[in-house]
Amino acid sequence: MRILLVGAGGVGDAFAKIAARRSFYDQIIVTDYDPAKHGAAAIEGRFIADQIDASKPESVTEVAKRHGATHVMNAVEPKFVQTIFAGALAANADYLDMAMTLSHPHPTDPFNQPGVKLGDEQFAAAADWEKAGRLALVGVGVEPGLSNVFARYASDYLFSEIDELGTRDGANLAVHDEDGNEIFAPSFSIWTTIEECLNPPVIWEKDKGWHSAQVIPYGPIMMDPSAAVLHYGQEIFEGIKAYRHQDGSIWTFRPEANAKRLQLSARRMALPELPVELFVESLKQLIAVDGAWVPEPVDEKTLYIRPFEIAAENFLGVRAAQRAEYRVIASPVGPYFTGGLKPVSIWIALDSARAGKHGTGEAKTGGNYAASLLAQSEGYENGCSQVMFLDAETSTYIEELGGMNLFFVYKDGHVATPSLDGTILRGITRDSVVQLIKDRGLKIEERKITLAEVQAGITSGEIVEVFACGTAAVITPIGEFKSREGVIGNANAEPGELTSSLRAELTGIQYGTVADRHGWMLKLAD
Repeated sequence: MRILLVGAGGVGDAFAKIAARRSFYDQIIVTDYDPAKHGAAAIEGRFIADQIDASKPESVTEVAKRHGATHVMNAVEPKFVQTIFAGALAANADYLDMAMTLSHPHPTDPFNQPGVKLGDEQFAAAADWEKAGRLALVGVGVEPGLSNVFARYASDYLFSEIDELGTRDGANLAVHDEDGNEIFAPSFSIWTTIEECLNPPVIWEKDKGWHSAQVIPYGPIMMDPSAAVLHYGQEIFEGIKAYRHQDGSIWTFRPEANAKRLQLSARRMALPELPVELFVESLKQLIAVDGAWVPEPVDEKTLYIRPFEIAAENFLGVRAAQRAEYRVIASPVGPYFTGGLKPVSIWIALDSARAGKHGTGEAKTGGNYAASLLAQSEGYENGCSQVMFLDAETSTYIEELGGMNLFFVYKDGHVATPSLDGTILRGITRDSVVQLIKDRGLKIEERKITLAEVQAGITSGEIVEVFACGTAAVITPIGEFKSREGVIGNANAEPGELTSSLRAELTGIQYGTVADRHGWMLKLAD
């Protein structure tokens, strides 16, 4: 495929920069009337530059033939549509534009009769294009409502089957140069209509498997009101961070473990399992485009990455969806709890449970977090940062916080944490802390722990430290547990020695200042 790109202004320049990441074509000929523009827009490699006069169809034809163009991409203002359209046909090339030939009012009765309608001049040439055996896609960048009309017509009259079709708003699109300067920001969907419709998120379909992996601009998700995720809650997600090291390189922490946990969640929620290698590659591709958003390694700043998978089949009926989408979004973040390493207060949920036996507690799915929000609100009202949940059957055994796992340090030096029994999320940070404790030669017990044991242990001094851990908060000391029945612990307690030491070691591994003995870190970019 050899693409003649007509126009090297804002749209053409964006086209060239996005196409530079693609591999579906052999060469792009970047052309413009202004030599300064087409030379600047051309990118080394599969791009060459040339001059063109878009107002003359014969110029378009000549340049297209000279370079052996198989496709003509129109990226100039609509007044040149007809000449480029005609020139492409004469060059026996396929054609694509994001506008259409302009409309004109009726010459004598403009208020009562239609004149020349949008695209009429192009549609009038349909027989010529059909006879030549060439394809012309016109008006791809027009207002989405009109695109939907064309899509319906194509579905009803032109094609026996359409695999994928969609439109998205491009109002928030911004293209940046290598220095991070914004160089293109249209006010409507000129470009992302074509960019995002041709490059949807990673999609799974029952008869096709996973396909269509691309990085696309951040923006609203177009979703049918009958999408299965909205009605039956088939949704899972992960949380992982990207860390910038002192040499500027970008790393992440144990992504294969997150990928395997996402698979475990998918299995429980009857969603397709994303391959581990595709999960890891999605992180690399995101950082390849948005690496500049990873903060400098100060004040525990990171890029928080949220991979998620949703049921995307348009269907009302209680069964597993036959279509799913996997997406990844990200945002720079600071410490989860502000104010430094200070103990937090935890509310004990006595009247609600996060998950039950044989339920979805082990899956990282939105429903588990929704179930925790009522108790979380109650905790906030009582000055607490998080909520601790007990087992749903007996309200006796400690399970986990709304978003973190728990550890208890005893006076004799051993550490205990609630065992994983199917109702507790398999925390990546939890597993890492368990390993770091073993590395120190300390005894670590994974077992059932009752609320009564914790209350007695803290009161007697047998339990000397309590901390929680998770991706967002890393390791956080706990000062007190509160409930309507009273308070356990001391809100003004200082962070424990083991808590502080483990936190320093773990964050040091993540930021590259402490040796990574277990090979947990993966480089995403230099």
